[in-house]
Amino acid sequence: MDALQKLGIDGWSMLLYLVNTGLLLVLLTKLLYRPLLSMLDERRDTIRRNLHETELLKQRFAEETKQREKETRAAMDRLQADIVLAKEQAESRVKTLLANAEQERDALLEKARIQIQAEKGRLLKEVEVESRKRIEQTILFVLKNKIPEATVRASVEEAWKELHA
Repeated sequence: MDALQKLGIDGWSMLLYLVNTGLLLVLLTKLLYRPLLSMLDERRDTIRRNLHETELLKQRFAEETKQREKETRAAMDRLQADIVLAKEQAESRVKTLLANAEQERDALLEKARIQIQAEKGRLLKEVEVESRKRIEQTILFVLKNKIPEATVRASVEEAWKELHA
């Protein structure tokens, strides 16, 4: 121990330093190291749980995405089928409307033909009457009362009948 004293190291001081260091280690271990380790363990467990929950959420999200894609495909298929059906119905309706329009057109054309024929007959009668009058007037003018008017009319009437016979 003399050699240690020559160096300026006291045994009791050294013992006190060792006891103080031991106490400090015990206190730090109890008060700091163990709570710190337990806090780190809790944090590690929390992170593991969060990672596990994240994986579960990813799986659920993937499943829901697949389900939504299936539903979307099914909806698109139904929509396509509805569109095809609507087109077929529209084409059928167009054909029906065209057929009805053609029938109405034919009916209107027939009605117009009948009216034209009736008007044509009426106009021919008017022209015939007017022509007879003109012919009678012309003949009467030419003959200047040398032949009775009734005879001229009868003659025109007879000539007209021969013309149409």
